[in-house]
Amino acid sequence: MSHFTTTIPTMKELEQWMLRKMQEAFASAMTKALEMMDQQILEQRYNAPIG
Repeated sequence: MSHFTTTIPTMKELEQWMLRKMQEAFASAMTKALEMMDQQILEQRYNAPIG
């Protein structure tokens, strides 16, 4: 089992890892929210009365 790590991550490394994960989660949530808003705008645009 040579793949086990023997070093403990530093607080800085843990903080960097946590911030990266938070950025990924935020980006994913923001992308989904913006896509949903875009879809609603598209639907309203096509359902709007002409004239």
